[in-house]
Amino acid sequence: MDGLAPSDPREVGPYRLLGRLGSGGMGRVYLGRSPSGRRVAVKVVRNDIADDPGFRGRFRREVELAMRVGGYWTAAVVDADPDAPEPWIASEYIPGPSLHRRIADEGPLSAAEVRDLGAGLAEALASIHALNLVHRDLKPSNILLTDTGPRVIDFGISKALESSGTSTALTHTGVVIGTPGFMSPEQATGAQVGTPSDVFSLGAVLAYAATGAEPFGTGTPVALLYRVVGEEPDLSAVPDELRDVIALCLTKDPALRPSPAALLALLTGAEHPTVPAPAPLPTVAHTRGLDAAEAAEPAASVGADVQGSQADAPLELIDGGEERFRSIRFRRLFEALLRVAVLGTIPLGVALAQGVDVVANWGAVLAVYLTFAVPAAAYYWAACRPFRETSELSVGREGVALRRGHDTAELPWRELERVLVSVGSAPYSVTLFCRFRDPGEVDVTGLPAKVLSVHPPLATFTLLALNRAERNASCSEVHQALGAFAPPGVYQPHPKVLRRTALQTSTR
Repeated sequence: MDGLAPSDPREVGPYRLLGRLGSGGMGRVYLGRSPSGRRVAVKVVRNDIADDPGFRGRFRREVELAMRVGGYWTAAVVDADPDAPEPWIASEYIPGPSLHRRIADEGPLSAAEVRDLGAGLAEALASIHALNLVHRDLKPSNILLTDTGPRVIDFGISKALESSGTSTALTHTGVVIGTPGFMSPEQATGAQVGTPSDVFSLGAVLAYAATGAEPFGTGTPVALLYRVVGEEPDLSAVPDELRDVIALCLTKDPALRPSPAALLALLTGAEHPTVPAPAPLPTVAHTRGLDAAEAAEPAASVGADVQGSQADAPLELIDGGEERFRSIRFRRLFEALLRVAVLGTIPLGVALAQGVDVVANWGAVLAVYLTFAVPAAAYYWAACRPFRETSELSVGREGVALRRGHDTAELPWRELERVLVSVGSAPYSVTLFCRFRDPGEVDVTGLPAKVLSVHPPLATFTLLALNRAERNASCSEVHQALGAFAPPGVYQPHPKVLRRTALQTSTR
């Protein structure tokens, strides 16, 4: 434990702080003492995270659930204040070393010790999952070793950082939610995260405890995320009697991982499972406005050759071209006129209140309305103009392929210096930003895409979606595919680089 720095608070809620236990991406952890003398671990959330809209409400709900988690294997959450200027959460203080510190000081655990550790952690996850709470950051530093067994700490904040709904954000203000070497593939790709994610993290923790090394190696966060999604863990140094159990936890497909209860039975019994081979998965093909016959043919032709895990399945996104263009264009035009009409009721109401004869001055009223309606209508009418032709985006092992109408381009990974994906500026659209190597073999002026710059070579490719939900789903799918297939350093799954200016100025 370190002493308090001059910038550290001396009190948090009713607790007097005695020292700093540590710090991380989400905040600082202090040793505190209650008025009655009870010692607690107090975690204070960073200001920039607390300022995120909706965080406090989600944090409050997660704390309420975390306070209900019991059992021998967790550090009880005893108090919290989501409404404080800096939200905080207090949990039982456990004066034991973390698993990370134990391995660093004394080396790997024996096979028997790893079994006991795994059994205790499986029971802890069962207690947490029973309340529909997912830890999301199970790692060696969040596991404390005591005379009575391991204790899991630091749950309740990670999930509160995530947006409501089905999508899962990877980052917030530069913070990775989770630890790259111990994250599940679904966390790394921004997919929906459930209880199997914690089982994957537990498998990584057990591999680390048995060998003293992370199963996906070391390196930059981007490199680790790439390996978690697209490569198999290195379990060569794991004892034979544990290798199959740990490999089962580290299966890429969440549906094939054991539940905490099943894992507990495997660790405490004599049964040693083998990892089932994942069933072949079809190409991830999504049709946008095409009929079923047109959509089935390309999906079937590619899907017949796809074997193995989901990381081998290329992504294909196809929008509906002219049909979709008309649908979205007229709907957005109607929305624009309706918004102008609603805004126009404000000056109209003021005029009526002042006794102006609106009927007699209908010409002036109409002129004012058209002054705002015509530019708004022109903007929305032109917003979807580039999308009359059917567009297709493919992401696979060889690179990225673009098609707009009859024009196509295949972009190998070796020619791409950086690729980003974001929701587009046009209504309900998804945009892929590409920065190419300079000098390189790709002529950006000949691509079926919008050229932003020739030196450096920058271009964008945009697909239309029918509504906001489809747009978000498409953006997530492209994000996952780029995370799975792009070489390390080409795609960095971080919201702050999903902007055009970040693409132009980044030199990573």
